[in-house]
Amino acid sequence: MGSLELLKEEFVHHDQKNAEEIDELVSDSIEGVHRVAKIVEELRSFMRVKKVKLAPVSLEQVIQSAINLAHHETKHSANIDWHPGADLPALHVNEYQLVQVIVNLLVNAAQAFPNKDLSKNRIWIRAEQLSQDELSLEIQDNACGMPPEVVRKIFDPFFTTKVAVGTGLG
Repeated sequence: MGSLELLKEEFVHHDQKNAEEIDELVSDSIEGVHRVAKIVEELRSFMRVKKVKLAPVSLEQVIQSAINLAHHETKHSANIDWHPGADLPALHVNEYQLVQVIVNLLVNAAQAFPNKDLSKNRIWIRAEQLSQDELSLEIQDNACGMPPEVVRKIFDPFFTTKVAVGTGLG
């Protein structure tokens, strides 16, 4: 990347006539390098074999952590309707992985709204105990939904509809 910045300085300094265009092209290239670096880092993280630590965790705390982490993405897009209520038993899971799944769902839901109308856009989170051994967690929004061809691919590794920003790792 340092080479691109050096190239930018040299060309802009020597070619004043095309300086703006060169500056824009090299800046786009630098941005592309940053995107590729982020994708590579996410792939490395995705491929790393980690020893998963399972422990009893509160679903209410996991959901609240995810809401807090996703707040930057959701605050201008939708209101989140989450009212913890019934005492739910502790889950024996990896807390960080479950938080990440919920964050990804919340961010995807927030990004699905074509307009940022907080008076209409909603994301609902519901959790309930179905039986002694089963809990249900539902995350729903009132955005436009996914077409059938997208639904068929949602579990394909690296699939994304976000051409400029997505990696399919979320």
